[in-house]
Amino acid sequence: MPISKIQGQILSDNLTRSGVNLAIETDLLFFDVTNDRIGIKDATPSNTLSVTGTTALTGTLTVSGNSTLATAKISDLTSGRIVYVGTAGELQDNANLTFNGTTLTIDSISSENGNSLTISADNNLNLSADADSSNTGLVNVIGTRGFGLPVGTTAQRPGTPSRGTLRFNSSTNQTEVHNGSAWTEIGDNVVSILSQTIIGDNTTTVFTLSQSATASSIILSINGVLQDPSNAYTVTSGTTLTMVEAPTTTDKLEIRFISNITTVSAVTNVDGTTSVEANGTTITLVVANSTIAEITSNEIFNISNAHSLQLPVYTVTQANALTNKASGQIIYVSNGDTGSPSLAVYDGTNWKVSALGSTISAV
Repeated sequence: MPISKIQGQILSDNLTRSGVNLAIETDLLFFDVTNDRIGIKDATPSNTLSVTGTTALTGTLTVSGNSTLATAKISDLTSGRIVYVGTAGELQDNANLTFNGTTLTIDSISSENGNSLTISADNNLNLSADADSSNTGLVNVIGTRGFGLPVGTTAQRPGTPSRGTLRFNSSTNQTEVHNGSAWTEIGDNVVSILSQTIIGDNTTTVFTLSQSATASSIILSINGVLQDPSNAYTVTSGTTLTMVEAPTTTDKLEIRFISNITTVSAVTNVDGTTSVEANGTTITLVVANSTIAEITSNEIFNISNAHSLQLPVYTVTQANALTNKASGQIIYVSNGDTGSPSLAVYDGTNWKVSALGSTISAV
């Protein structure tokens, strides 16, 4: 009812009126009729209902709209546990999900429904498992598809790796591990080198190898001179060695068999600045991070970045004594062309002189 109609003895000492507003015990219950507000222990309510002091509620509190709380405290939650929403929308916590301000403890993490799980760190990402009395403590990777290693070139190796650091080197196409002082490949390439000796008879050109091999997996020398597999011999059926020319009765053939576990596609120095790499259709020689020479599949030998080309140097006597010569070979003869240095090209029968011109000079 309007306050203006309240008359008589109801206006006692604990009930006061100020204009149209009504108060009980000043602020115990205040009716702000002007602004349609009620205050409990608040004589100047700024909201529809303003309560100052502790409020006890028995039953269910239903709020439509947003709620602003300076501090919220739920009595059945445990300190250190992370709060989450239960199946009915209630706030819950669990001992398997805790955070003490420094360490987050979770008993299990999974990503379902075809989603990937990503964990990242600006610095190191450390995984640890504490050993117990059952002698456990392993970090297990469970699955059937595979485990992806970090991939990078030799130059991208970490500067100060810990012992046991594992990675895949894309420069050498090898998996490598750091042993505390240096990087070593997992599954070293060469496991054994065997030898076989054959004595020529000036007639036989076909010999049987004691080990199955290919032309590229053996090293063949005659009287200590290495032979070129593309010109001097072939290997077929694994154990058949065929020489282009029959070794003489004084020739001693030494065959070294190299057994491989894996295919080596590159050889590099420790810091990765110098390497020889066979990649796709190109063989590349890199020295001090500079490409010096390349051999491509179109049979071009490119040395445009090299300082110069050093030919083998012989005297005339040494040049004429060379064996297994082939047309097109070129050498530098220190006393050729009647005593003057010259280049010499083998024409299939003799070394032909290519005389050196005058000293180069600026035009």
